[in-house]
Amino acid sequence: MENRMESRCVNCGSTSEQNYCSNCGQKLAIKKLTWSSFLGELNQRVLGMDNKFARTVADLTIRPEKVVNAFIQGNRTRYIGPIGYFFILITLYVLLISMLDIDMVEFSNSINKSLLGDQAGNVKGQGFRRMVMNQMKALSFVMMPFFILATYLLFLRKGYNFIETSVLVFYAFAHTFLLIIISLFAFKYSSWDMMQFNMVFTILFMSYAYARFYKGNKIWIFIKGTMSYILGMLFLMIAVMAVTYILSLLFPDLIKELFQ
Repeated sequence: MENRMESRCVNCGSTSEQNYCSNCGQKLAIKKLTWSSFLGELNQRVLGMDNKFARTVADLTIRPEKVVNAFIQGNRTRYIGPIGYFFILITLYVLLISMLDIDMVEFSNSINKSLLGDQAGNVKGQGFRRMVMNQMKALSFVMMPFFILATYLLFLRKGYNFIETSVLVFYAFAHTFLLIIISLFAFKYSSWDMMQFNMVFTILFMSYAYARFYKGNKIWIFIKGTMSYILGMLFLMIAVMAVTYILSLLFPDLIKELFQ
């Protein structure tokens, strides 16, 4: 029988002849740190093992219903979860804004320019818009219940509860940030403003994901998907106006400063 050399665990100091420490589970065979091992650790700890991130991106693009159904049915290992996927892309988006040194108020001006022309730069509320852009990660999560509620109400007869509906909405909405991330580079290096295109793409992809997921007339489901996005925006606008009104009563000077 082959005798194996005992190795000492770098974590707890125990000795063992196995590949992993029997006391704490630390791997005993430690290799020299290389770029390969570093990127492997990044993939394992941040993106997930076995290319879960790449698999999630690919399947959400081609067959989003497969990813959504897998999670709803209890498969938690094949794909990154909806909230985890959402936060990975939002975090990457926020990091790139900082790394590329992009002024998000300027980046978002294209919608105002299309509506107001050269007067866009004089639009009131620059302070409020800058605050929103600076808190994008938190606010993106806060706005999700409004889109989930709109989707749940319009597809109530499909038999999915609010939490199951949230899986679909989180996955679909998060996936659209891939194009928004690409648009950051386009804006930075070519001054090509894609904000309007991003909004259209978000609506179209979410409607596409709904049509793939829900059973029934696909054209009608696609239309209802578009309606759910518009309804979600309406719910969000009503909530923002209500909160703004309440804050204007409690903190009038602050609101006046934000909307100058």
